[in-house]
Amino acid sequence: MPTNDVDLKALIEAALFAAGKPLSLKDLAKLSSISEDVARALADELVRDYSLRESGIEIRVFEDRYVMQVRASLARDVISVAPREIDAPLIRTLAIIAYKQPLKQSVLAEIRGNKSYSHVKELEHLGLISAKKTGRTKVLTTTRGFADYFGLGSDNPEFVRGTVLRSSRPLGVTRMYESLAVRLGIGYVVVNPYKPEA
Repeated sequence: MPTNDVDLKALIEAALFAAGKPLSLKDLAKLSSISEDVARALADELVRDYSLRESGIEIRVFEDRYVMQVRASLARDVISVAPREIDAPLIRTLAIIAYKQPLKQSVLAEIRGNKSYSHVKELEHLGLISAKKTGRTKVLTTTRGFADYFGLGSDNPEFVRGTVLRSSRPLGVTRMYESLAVRLGIGYVVVNPYKPEA
């Protein structure tokens, strides 16, 4: 655990970068085991530091929540290279593909319905899956892009599938995803999305 203000400031900076979303003073204080007043002082220093640098990145504060983001004046110029969040329905389809790969698209359609055809096109466009024509259907597998996106050490479909299968801890799912876990036949526990730590 960092012990001096410089290390604590660096920890807060790293947390803001890694989060990719606003963090509250409570989040920052808890992360660095300091009071909210000290967290505020260090975060405000970071706001000033980034402002003085005039770099492409800024730290902004809104109602005691701090966020690291692209400088507003440059956001429109870089939006085309920013990573896209994956919508929940696509994530569900992608999870089934990763878990059951290699998977025939016709089997996926039986599980996910006709919407899965458009999901496959979009996931393929995002570079997360490969869809190879085999007879009247396609065989779906994950790709290097999938491995990179989820931080896996290999893009080998067997490795990805094995990683999913070897998970010894039950998956924490909200009520919304419970039916998916049941369909996939994986161990799960229902969690409260407002208290995921529990």
